[in-house]
Amino acid sequence: MDVGRWLSEGWAIFAQQWPTFTLATLVAFFLSLVTLTIATGPFLLGLYFMAFQAMRGERIQLGDLFKGFEQFGLAFLAWLIEVFIHSSLGGLTERAPVMGLISLAFSPLAFALFAFVYPLILDRKMDIASALNEAWRIVVSRQWVMFWVLGVVLMLLLTAGLLGCLVGVFITAPWIICAMAVAYRDIFGVRSWPSEPLWPSSGTQTSS
Repeated sequence: MDVGRWLSEGWAIFAQQWPTFTLATLVAFFLSLVTLTIATGPFLLGLYFMAFQAMRGERIQLGDLFKGFEQFGLAFLAWLIEVFIHSSLGGLTERAPVMGLISLAFSPLAFALFAFVYPLILDRKMDIASALNEAWRIVVSRQWVMFWVLGVVLMLLLTAGLLGCLVGVFITAPWIICAMAVAYRDIFGVRSWPSEPLWPSSGTQTSS
């Protein structure tokens, strides 16, 4: 795995159509707040759909953001589980310093885990249990340290984006999605592509 290349290639994909990605993220953020985050999971699926389309060299549009609602139930459940896990880990930090260390150890892995769960639901039409199991199998593999580093980097990028009245998050969030779409392609392959991708992988797939 090559975290630096994933981020670099993800940025290149985002930069080619950054106005649409940024607008879509803004719309997703606003509508997620309006719906009390009920729509967050489906919007994440929609952003991954846009990233995969852009990766193929296709022109994306704002309407693609709503593609995730075709799998609303699974996306919503994935979001609920993710929120529960992160909330539980955050609660450990408040209890004792030792618990905080446990949270520090597992939070980045959880972040990396769900970065694969959503595209697995979108691309392979997996149910929640199967997507979690497949993502877990990869994240806790022999390269779990690198996936931990990946999670830390993504969390730092997202946190940096939240600074400055949240303006930066509309850049860092879609960049993260694009980078993880690249990682997903390299690790799992993208089954939903009907033809050879226009943005070929420079990595080696470890699972098919």
